[in-house]
Amino acid sequence: RWPLCFLGAMFWLAIFSWMMLEIAEQIHYNIPVLPESFLGITVCAIGTSFPNAVASILMAQQNKPAAAIANALGSNVQNVFLAMALPWVIYSAQTDFKPIEQNVAGITEGVFWMMFTLVLVVIFVLLPVTCTLSKFNGFVLLAIYCLYLILTSGETFGWWPPLIK
Repeated sequence: RWPLCFLGAMFWLAIFSWMMLEIAEQIHYNIPVLPESFLGITVCAIGTSFPNAVASILMAQQNKPAAAIANALGSNVQNVFLAMALPWVIYSAQTDFKPIEQNVAGITEGVFWMMFTLVLVVIFVLLPVTCTLSKFNGFVLLAIYCLYLILTSGETFGWWPPLIK
């Protein structure tokens, strides 16, 4: 039974991911001042994380903190390995696995942000005896995300140079 549920979930993930990308493209088409990179770190990032956040909040309210953390981590692992990697592999197979040219400007800074927040979450979870995240931890992580959005938006719109080249 679970393979059928998994395939159904993957189907709906593909449909909603496609819809979200179409909406981001329409926003970019109608408001060309907003670059696709900016829409990726705002509309698409929030669009993929919001349902997981709601599900984790519901699990936490039902006194299932382990399920909430597993949902948050599992959904991100699933997004990286299936939602991003599988289309890439399919496309590569269709093009005889030739290299796919990508603009990777700013990737180093993005990797540092991800490493920093990962280490911070691990510290927040492992410091208390109960392995929980407090509201204060949530506010800190939210503030860091807002800082990230501000800095990345400034770099994207050319208000200041990238922090890391």
